[in-house]
Amino acid sequence: LVNTALSAASSAGSANLPMALAGQRHPRPLRAAALTVACLGGASGWSTEGHERIGSIAQHLLKGKHRAEARTLLEGDLVEFAGWENEMSEKRPETKALHWHRQTPEWTCSTGLGINGKVHCDNKEAADDSILCVLSVTFKKYAHDAVLREYPIASDPLWNSESNFDWKNYIKDHHFEGMFGSATAELRWMVTLIGDMHQPLHWLRENDYGRDIKVTFRGKEYTLLSFWEDFMPTQLPPPPTQVELDQQYSSRIQTWVNVAPGELFRSWAKEGSEQACYRIYAGLDLSNTSAPVVVTEEVFSRWRSLASELTSRAGQRVAFVLLDLFEHRRHKEAHSQGRGRTTRHTSHSTNLAKNAAIAAFLVPGLLFLFRWHDQNSGRAGAGFSLGRFGVVGGGEGAGASKKN
Repeated sequence: LVNTALSAASSAGSANLPMALAGQRHPRPLRAAALTVACLGGASGWSTEGHERIGSIAQHLLKGKHRAEARTLLEGDLVEFAGWENEMSEKRPETKALHWHRQTPEWTCSTGLGINGKVHCDNKEAADDSILCVLSVTFKKYAHDAVLREYPIASDPLWNSESNFDWKNYIKDHHFEGMFGSATAELRWMVTLIGDMHQPLHWLRENDYGRDIKVTFRGKEYTLLSFWEDFMPTQLPPPPTQVELDQQYSSRIQTWVNVAPGELFRSWAKEGSEQACYRIYAGLDLSNTSAPVVVTEEVFSRWRSLASELTSRAGQRVAFVLLDLFEHRRHKEAHSQGRGRTTRHTSHSTNLAKNAAIAAFLVPGLLFLFRWHDQNSGRAGAGFSLGRFGVVGGGEGAGASKKN
């Protein structure tokens, strides 16, 4: 998944990344990622069934021209490439390391995601090539700078000035160039990556993301990770109705639309990490891990409801990000033609205040210049008069008005 994000950065080049990311090679995280691959298995996130559900929910929120636009850009409906992540991971297993959160030192449920409550793409609090940072870079490639300036200014940017990781070199060093030759591939990965963000166990490396914990349910044994990735998506209740989806989406986007992208993605990451600790691990008795932990029907019921909610949120957020990128795309086209365009991030009250401030400075200045010009041009017999309300023709006209 995350590969694509890499490709996105790759084809864009350093110029499309935050300034702090451009221009330097940083082999240390490459070695770390290579070592990580050896201990990471599959990277399916929600399995094909889970991604089908997420894609279906997103597709039901993309209506009319927006659904058609998504189909064109992705070369198919969202549900059609639900298994694409697994196919790509099979072809290039070295990319599996990119699907997970990694940091140094790793966090635990007692310390919380990041370091001292902070999460930045600085290769410490979050590895530059881990799930959160790759999603951010991918979005950055397809965003238009003029629209980004309409978001509220990030109080705590995800990428800080000390980061020197170069995605273009990362892709070159790992020979990923051939995998990311089109916007279609990159955007497919971005969609899948957003889905994976909502798989809580992908955020917590403790217990090898759940692989080291054996659980049993109704007489069958699983790892905790496989239970959540492969089994749970097959047990989910029907998704919300169209009316319920529309209502949930309309309510939730109010909290998303006015947040800078990097900060928004980070808030989703923190949400996922908390789900892993307080709603998955909290349901298990890990006092004796020498034997498989029994998942009771009560715990299964809670987890089933949680997984249903997470896949619904994932689908809604996929739709939100795609709609956002469509806005960026249209704004970029209008900008290239010299036309202005508002977006859902445009603050009309802010623009009104800016215009009022400009007018408060500009109008008195212009009036002063007009009066000065009137006085000086009157002496020369070739000026113009401000008259009662503003500008009145000068020269003979001005003289005539004086006679009147």
